[in-house]
Amino acid sequence: MSERLFEMPSCCTSSHLSGLLTSIGGLLAVDIAPSRVAGAAMGFIGVFSYFGAAIQEHISAHLIESGETSTHITKIACEVATGKRQRLEIYGTDYPTPDGTCVRDYIHVEDLAAAHVAALAYLRDGKEPLTLNCGYGEGFSVNDVIRAVERAAGKPLPQMICDRRPGDPPVLIAKTDRIHEELDWHPRFNDLQTIAASALRWEQSLMTNGPTGSAT
Repeated sequence: MSERLFEMPSCCTSSHLSGLLTSIGGLLAVDIAPSRVAGAAMGFIGVFSYFGAAIQEHISAHLIESGETSTHITKIACEVATGKRQRLEIYGTDYPTPDGTCVRDYIHVEDLAAAHVAALAYLRDGKEPLTLNCGYGEGFSVNDVIRAVERAAGKPLPQMICDRRPGDPPVLIAKTDRIHEELDWHPRFNDLQTIAASALRWEQSLMTNGPTGSAT
């Protein structure tokens, strides 16, 4: 019998992890100990890659990024929709993409959290450490995200076209075959309009309730 690598912390449900994983992008190393699950780079035994993951909230709109310095397009668009920012800045409209703006594989944080829970169960069973891409395997452009938030808000959002940011690749889309095979992970919220609407509800709740408030 293989030795159990760790005990599953009692907090490890997708709902709890969605709060921990809010607004994390790039590489996340999951550091496991009997009493904690953290985005740390020490002693990691599982790594997810999810570049361009800019979806901020739990589907029930109770857990979300509430910082004031976000660079994530979904949150920024929602802040413009609620009047917290004056306008959106679009960095480049001449990329080799269908509408000229960058394309990313956005993922809902609830699906991202569920993937981490599945990975913890995988590792707890004594299987080998692994590195997986976590995404939907399809891309949406910056303009797609803006249009989705505009539909949710029922109004156009002020925008300003800016120069490209150095180093921004035109397209980043996850290759997701392995995460489905290894973890039997099945995302539930792969719908940009659902993501935009729930993100906007939360941003609206922050206007009245602050970071600890909840949207319904």
